[in-house]
Amino acid sequence: GEDDDVSVMYHKNNNFYYNPDEAFQVPEWKNGYSPLGEEKHPLEDNEFPEQPAKWTGNGSRLSQPDMNDWYETVKVNYGISPDGRKDFDELPEGFEHKDYKLHFDFWKDKDVPDSWIKFKD
Repeated sequence: GEDDDVSVMYHKNNNFYYNPDEAFQVPEWKNGYSPLGEEKHPLEDNEFPEQPAKWTGNGSRLSQPDMNDWYETVKVNYGISPDGRKDFDELPEGFEHKDYKLHFDFWKDKDVPDSWIKFKD
């Protein structure tokens, strides 16, 4: 996400999804829950410098996610907009039965999201 445009929620070539102009906030612990029981972690200060906030690994869009959300992970942007639009070409019907050479030929001239390239590399 080093080169992401964090001024927008989504861009095809961003690696993550963002909440522009909102900072991440630590979830509220409920029903007496404490992540380490009664023990305090020496770095526990409830301050995490994440500006802007990113969506969580399980897809929560909240800048202060619920304690049960995967708030220590981020949702990777594979080129699917928040409304579900795919910003990439899709394989033609029946292509799952084609060999790797045809897959390679299909994708070699396609413009794919940046996250795809990073995962490939």
